[in-house]
Amino acid sequence: MNKLIIISGTTATGKSKIAQKIAKNFDGIKISADSRQIYKNIPLFSGLDQQDLKSTKLVSFLNEDETFSAGDFAKKAESEIKKAYQENKIPIIVGGTSFYLKSLIYKNFLPKVQINQDLRKKLEPKSQEELQEILKQKDPNRYKTIDLNNKPRLIRALEIINEIGFVPENKEELKNYHIFYIWLDGSKEARDLKIENNFKQRIENGLITEALNLKKSLEKKYSEKEVQEIFSNLGLSYKFIYDFWNNKISQDEFIKLGIKEEQKYAKRQITYIKKFFQNLPGNVKKEKYDISENGFEEKILNDLENFLN
Repeated sequence: MNKLIIISGTTATGKSKIAQKIAKNFDGIKISADSRQIYKNIPLFSGLDQQDLKSTKLVSFLNEDETFSAGDFAKKAESEIKKAYQENKIPIIVGGTSFYLKSLIYKNFLPKVQINQDLRKKLEPKSQEELQEILKQKDPNRYKTIDLNNKPRLIRALEIINEIGFVPENKEELKNYHIFYIWLDGSKEARDLKIENNFKQRIENGLITEALNLKKSLEKKYSEKEVQEIFSNLGLSYKFIYDFWNNKISQDEFIKLGIKEEQKYAKRQITYIKKFFQNLPGNVKKEKYDISENGFEEKILNDLENFLN
């Protein structure tokens, strides 16, 4: 059975750094499973550094106004995994988007419901808050687990509910992979501090200019309202960028709100990752590593040595 390494964890846990070490030590190919790093023009916003851009598959290939489903991810990731095996390399999936990971490793995870363009035309003008409320009424269980700030995912959930009445909680069998799932975790205090420092560094590196360039590019194709909706869908600090541009908040306030939003996002990620980790079948090798412990990287490398040999 083909072996597959998955490195997961919240933002600011050093997934890319350890993935690079693993790829170097075991002749691996890194494949991103990050739902924001797929976009072309926002490397600072998505936390994509130059090293990742050069050496990681499935990053920086999609326009910000294009949609990309978990099913789309699974198809592309499977293609990259196949190429890795053909080159006798180890595929290393890196990312914290649990929905992407589920679609990749489980058979028949995604309900086979066709896109309903008429329904989408009715739902797309609605705000995220309106869509959240509709979902809460129609399927409270899915409401509790979905990323409430991801408008395309909210619309897809309602599309499935419209067709079959609910979003099924799938417990499917694994695809034909022998998996080592690595969960990088640490203290809330250390994570929040790193998120704060990272965000401030990205501001210094030009995050706001990057956003302005994206805005100008999108305005060539869309109305101001539509552009604002695209920024809102991207989420995190972009939820507040128009308030800054419209002088409703200062730059310092934008920075504080952006940091707080990313810290809240990391907290939500932990909930998703924990559930994903707990529900993995018994034939998956899985380990949780505390990134605050001395020597945790060496422990990962030693455990992988045993797994791969």
